[in-house]
Amino acid sequence: MRRTLALLSLAAGVTFAQDRLPMQDDLWREFDLYRTRLLDLARSIPDDKFDFRPAPDVRSIKEVVLHVGLNNYMLLDMMGRAVPDELYPNLPQKQPDRMRTIAQGNVKLEKSISGKQKAIAAAERAFAAVDEPIKSTSAAGLNVPAMFFDRKTTMGGLQLRAVAHLHEHLGQLIAYARSVGVVPPWSQ
Repeated sequence: MRRTLALLSLAAGVTFAQDRLPMQDDLWREFDLYRTRLLDLARSIPDDKFDFRPAPDVRSIKEVVLHVGLNNYMLLDMMGRAVPDELYPNLPQKQPDRMRTIAQGNVKLEKSISGKQKAIAAAERAFAAVDEPIKSTSAAGLNVPAMFFDRKTTMGGLQLRAVAHLHEHLGQLIAYARSVGVVPPWSQ
């Protein structure tokens, strides 16, 4: 009896372990680590520097924080997940118009959300919304077809895009922070 229970437990563990690939846990750790770094860096920048922009036609620090956070809602929608109605009311039902409307809405939100605390809170909420799909998608779920605007991809491709986009703009935010005399907290 004990041997049968042990074998069943082992089989259940193997089945569960195969449901997710080790790479998925790596992807989650990357997302979680660099999301935390981006938000910690944003918190370390003084309030009076949050509207700094290195040139007139580029995003400010506040807009970068919002851009990288809010982009997660667009990716969630591409994954077939709900986005907040209060941020994206009356979305078109058909793609790619729906994606474009969310992207255009994000640009407006980057401009209209004011103040460091509100910007960080909005980014935190958006990052938290994408946690669940990255943490819970099965190995098979990674291969579910999806669209990134007019390009075919997969659910795994959209999750990878979330991490790559975060990395891209963390680098940008580091450069902006150093321009205003802020050293990233993890470098001190």
